[in-house]
Amino acid sequence: NTVTVKIDEPDHPLCAPFHAKPFEITDEIYQFKAPYSRDRLRVLLSLDTEKTDMNKQGIHRTDGDFAVSWVHPYGKGRVFYCSLGHREDIFWNPAVLRHYLAGIQYALGDLKADAAPVRGRDARATRQNADAGQADAGWMPLFNGRDLSGWQCKPGSWVVQDGALARKGGGDIWTAARFGDFVLDLEFKLDPETNSGVFFRTGNIDDCVQTGIEMQVLDSFGKAAPDKHDCGAIYDCFAPRVNAVRKPGEWNHVVLTCRGAKINVVLNGQQIIDMDLDHWTESHRNPDGTENKFNTAYRDMPRDGYIGFQDHGKPVWYRNIRIKPLTR
Repeated sequence: NTVTVKIDEPDHPLCAPFHAKPFEITDEIYQFKAPYSRDRLRVLLSLDTEKTDMNKQGIHRTDGDFAVSWVHPYGKGRVFYCSLGHREDIFWNPAVLRHYLAGIQYALGDLKADAAPVRGRDARATRQNADAGQADAGWMPLFNGRDLSGWQCKPGSWVVQDGALARKGGGDIWTAARFGDFVLDLEFKLDPETNSGVFFRTGNIDDCVQTGIEMQVLDSFGKAAPDKHDCGAIYDCFAPRVNAVRKPGEWNHVVLTCRGAKINVVLNGQQIIDMDLDHWTESHRNPDGTENKFNTAYRDMPRDGYIGFQDHGKPVWYRNIRIKPLTR
């Protein structure tokens, strides 16, 4: 299968041959079972699940983490692993060959390279470096990880905590800028029973429920059949295809794409929402005949507005927030 491989560590010496650019390749990708963990390994390359067809049968991982290459210290020795190489043409790929050569040199001790696992603050720094390399692709940060620049909220209601936006109580938080068509990429973490939401295209932040669209952020981990009020749902209007939210305390990765009437949500590597707002032609009614709470038919909701995170009385954290404005 043809897949897209992303560079998890663009500044790592073993990844230098790729020049921080993802690449497509036709090869077999493994899905690892325990004890595989990024807490033990420094993952260099992995599958880009947002640019690869993930609807194939036999995919069991739900966290979107399909490592392709890593390094790992073992006692006094060094381990380099790369799964690429099931097809002969792989070994005519100059970048892959240079990656293998650097990996072998690392394992032999001839090339110094950091093999410490990347988590938490270091992982965010790595991702920020990757984002900087993608600036020419149109991405821009919405949150700098240090302060509330570019955001508006009641003083003290949201704070920066270990590089993340953390809810303290006192109201929602909103971008200072408005956005229409875009790709929004972020991570969120929940406490048990947390209820929050990502509002977007909100026309009036003082009446966000009736002038904006909400992607539900909720601790619905483990629920077999998610409904219109569970995590990832377009609240009260459209249920997620599957329940992809992770258990409380773990970070979730969501990509929300808005282009005209089309709304698409990928949560932890799984597409859960593929929605056409133009099918919502009546107020207080969904296309399937069920009722909703909205005074305006969803096709007539604003197509431009603020992005915000909801304070619904429970702890929630958001980080690595970036956006790519789109043109039709």
